[in-house]
Amino acid sequence: MSLLEAVRINVVYEPFRGAEIHSVRDVSLRIEHGEIVGLVGESGCGKSTLAYALTKMLHSPARFVSGKIFFKGEDITDLSGENLRLHRRKSFALVLQSGMNALNPVISIEDHFVDVMRAYEKVKFKDIRSKAELLLKSVHLPQYTLERYPHELSGGMRQRVAIALALALDPQLVIFDEPTTALDVLAQEAVIATIRELQHSFGFSALLVSHDLGLVLDATDRVMVMYAGRVVENQNSSTMYKHAQHPYTKALLDCYADPRAEEVKLGGIPGSPPDLSSHIDGCSFQPRCNLAEAQCSLNEPPLYRSEFGHVACFVASQKTKENLNE
Repeated sequence: MSLLEAVRINVVYEPFRGAEIHSVRDVSLRIEHGEIVGLVGESGCGKSTLAYALTKMLHSPARFVSGKIFFKGEDITDLSGENLRLHRRKSFALVLQSGMNALNPVISIEDHFVDVMRAYEKVKFKDIRSKAELLLKSVHLPQYTLERYPHELSGGMRQRVAIALALALDPQLVIFDEPTTALDVLAQEAVIATIRELQHSFGFSALLVSHDLGLVLDATDRVMVMYAGRVVENQNSSTMYKHAQHPYTKALLDCYADPRAEEVKLGGIPGSPPDLSSHIDGCSFQPRCNLAEAQCSLNEPPLYRSEFGHVACFVASQKTKENLNE
């Protein structure tokens, strides 16, 4: 049984004026126990919206249209209010995008831990202090951090505090929404290394949401690539770099280069993502794809099983069939 299973999730945004924006379109996914899964794509592709949908954190103008969400086999799709709050206890946690700026500026880091750990049950202060010290140590922060206020910490330190707070209730699934946003390269690497260490130590499952495919490939077991509200490729991280199947995934990889090379060539992706408030005919990536065929403009490809995972591409699926028949 998977830890989390989502079946055909659809989410729309209902603006005050204008047409509905179909931000998440018919997405199904699974996250296994102890697995770190990456979710990547351009800004606006629906990554964060999907993360909020999975954790039941959607708010207006976003609206959950259809689909099912199962946590350890239990249907949590329609949970709300106190039932949802109690289910979140030791089930899942969400580290928000720019979570380092979500800390309350007028209370100490220690008081943050008090608020989180007493939200569900009465806990003795000494027990809170002991666990907070342990969690801060696990994210490589000194004990005196508890006495500090958020403005006294660097961006990287605040992000580590946000991660430690997310682990305070021992969640089984942690969703990291762009955890390295606004951090310098060294701080990004330190935060990702910390997430990997924590996952190894505590054994939780994780969904790492990011626009940085290179970073995600290095930090996860499996990667899902999202485009225009849909997952277009799902493959193990160890094989994706050399065996990317979808033209969009390949284009993303072309945006990276070895800085040690004498001649560095960077690719790009022409055009722009489609307007998700309008009906999309055919493959959503077809207008930007140099491999598009006639059928690509007529029908939207489903996720086909491929040699290395799953891919939503007619051309890639045909090549896989040809390889298997050789």
